[in-house]
Amino acid sequence: MARPSMLVIEHKLGFRPSQVMHLSDLSKHPLWLGLLGDIEPILQRYANMTHAQLRDSTEFASDVGVLAAHQGPRIWSDDLGQRDQLLTRAARNTHNGHYPEDLYWSNSEHQEIIIALLRELVMEKVINFRAQEKRWWNKQVDIFIGTPIGDARHERESSNPISNGSEAREARDSVNEGRRDTPNQS
Repeated sequence: MARPSMLVIEHKLGFRPSQVMHLSDLSKHPLWLGLLGDIEPILQRYANMTHAQLRDSTEFASDVGVLAAHQGPRIWSDDLGQRDQLLTRAARNTHNGHYPEDLYWSNSEHQEIIIALLRELVMEKVINFRAQEKRWWNKQVDIFIGTPIGDARHERESSNPISNGSEAREARDSVNEGRRDTPNQS
């Protein structure tokens, strides 16, 4: 079964923007920033776990439960004025059926839904964090070892003499100058 996208999870939770929160004008909303601030330590703690490990972890579920107990009453409150700043009203926008009814923390059935969706949201954030970290490390490795000649990246970086390999070729050729067993002699 495919994992839902971050956007779908955010819509199921009732967040108002039509695009993902971090791209919206609500990305600086205090309640959203508070939620992200509480997610950060969980993200750091479980960053090395896979989606399956997160799904099966009782510790992870417990940490998300604590997060939900702290943020749930604030975000999914009964105060409509406060809710309308960050959440949509299901009567106005169901996000293509992903948000069929307004969620309220005061409703115990809704609490279970919110906790389950927050768990999915945090899992996606952990997985996205790990993927972003992997891309960063791969980039660092590419920079450290250099890009092989003939690689498409080589063509983009050809103006840099270190990355285009010309200095390395010159050094290799000067070392190999007197050797007959070197096929790369010119």
